[in-house]
Amino acid sequence: MGWLEVTTNFFRRIFLGLFELLHIPTAEWIIGIPLEIKYNIFSKLKFGRFSAQSQIDQYVEKFKAKRKQSRLQQKGDEEMGGVDGILPKPVAIVTGASSGIGYETAKALVEAGFCTVLACRNESAAVNAIHMINKNRKDIEDPDAGVCEFMELDLTSFSSISKFIYTFKAKYDRLDVLVNNAGLAGSPYNTTTEGIEIHFGTNHIGHFILTNGLLDMLKTTSIEFADGINNNPRIIIVASAVHYDVTYDKELVTDRSKYKPFKNYQFSKLANVMYANELSRRLYEEDSKNKVTVNSLHPGIVYTNATRHFSMVKYAVIRALCLALFLHPRAGALTTIKLALSDEVNDISGKYFERGLELAPSKIAQDQENWSDLWLFTEELIASNSA
Repeated sequence: MGWLEVTTNFFRRIFLGLFELLHIPTAEWIIGIPLEIKYNIFSKLKFGRFSAQSQIDQYVEKFKAKRKQSRLQQKGDEEMGGVDGILPKPVAIVTGASSGIGYETAKALVEAGFCTVLACRNESAAVNAIHMINKNRKDIEDPDAGVCEFMELDLTSFSSISKFIYTFKAKYDRLDVLVNNAGLAGSPYNTTTEGIEIHFGTNHIGHFILTNGLLDMLKTTSIEFADGINNNPRIIIVASAVHYDVTYDKELVTDRSKYKPFKNYQFSKLANVMYANELSRRLYEEDSKNKVTVNSLHPGIVYTNATRHFSMVKYAVIRALCLALFLHPRAGALTTIKLALSDEVNDISGKYFERGLELAPSKIAQDQENWSDLWLFTEELIASNSA
């Protein structure tokens, strides 16, 4: 990452530290929004090798080069009577991959040579995304070429999540990268199929069930498929910087009278960060030599379909302003793609990232007692709302 990312995060750390020192509640609209908008404007001026697409290409090409090197090494081992078979293709799942950040992430993973599963609710949108990913590709004949497919996943339904896990495990024997990207923001009050508040139920609980249901595959991949560059399975959770400006109040989920669309969205993003931290802690506690990493991130202020519930977005002037001041999904996917492909984060786990760089999350998100309490609260909600 360049000077723009480094300086933006530096000033963010300074302001966050100052607010904490003075015991002033963090006001994200005072600290974060101005910094984000300034960053977005300047980042749109990046061209050539500094552009978002160029940076994505660099992550992809570096991964492909290592993959090729590993395949050539294995070929040499076979000729010497060593390992039999070909180098297995890495497998990735990206939730909410039919558009926005998820689409850009899935596209990069396919280009890097992954079998990429687009886990989406809308089949027609996912099929269109696959068509766009495959359009004009010239690497189909390459033995390391990636492929993609659609598998139905509705994160608001326990049965849909269970079906997805079963279907995926029946087809694949490994999982290298799980990107928990799907989410919604600013929805009027609604609930999941099982009756859980929609933001918490979709953004956190749905991914909680999905991830925990696939953990065994992630662990097995790190042991049975230690092929040199893919023995470090990664779980990547797309959270948000809005988690800085919310308290850990479980009644936002259980008490409808407290419901506020944006506040509940913030709480679900706080849960994303805390879940990543707690899962990472549990994996290490279970096995200090564990290779599965878990990290969360803020993609930036990005104009995507996740904002469709905000009433102001329906106005053309506001949409035009958003397009001018918000990041393109390709730029918003940069941190996710780095966490999925880069060697720089091989052994990093339980951390939070912004603009491709590690940053301390809110004090609330750093509290291990909160992590444990959230885990128990989540399990209780799942149990009490299961048929």
